[in-house]
Amino acid sequence: MPFTNDSQKQAASTLWGIHVVKAAATLPSSTTQDIFVVSGGKVLIRALVGEVTVEVGAGTTPDLQVQHDPTVGTTIDVATDVVIASDEVGTLYYVEGDGTALIPISSGYAQAAAGQGFILPAGTLQIVTSETTAGATKWDLYYLPLEDGASVASA
Repeated sequence: MPFTNDSQKQAASTLWGIHVVKAAATLPSSTTQDIFVVSGGKVLIRALVGEVTVEVGAGTTPDLQVQHDPTVGTTIDVATDVVIASDEVGTLYYVEGDGTALIPISSGYAQAAAGQGFILPAGTLQIVTSETTAGATKWDLYYLPLEDGASVASA
């Protein structure tokens, strides 16, 4: 979601918070892939959206989910798995953050949830796949720090 001028960036920051991008990367092979690192304290995630940049392989039935591996505590599902087989370039994955299934939108349209987002402590946001497949995704995250020094960076 690139903005072309400072006023657009400022407007988005005011509405959604600080924008961080995880550049396109090949899907992990039956394992985890770090996408963002939360450090310095708790943050409010206002939006987390993935986008397919290389079509996901056909002939397999890979699942994709999002999880948070906190610095202190147990790994939790932020969005449980959904089948992503044959998802085309431009498919969006919307994360509500309530532990329910990742929402795939293959038409390139995603409606932002009415909620206020979700809170994460320091740790690592990861995507997880159930099997090896072709494909790549990029991720956009908008957040607000809830403590002094809290931030999110691309992993």
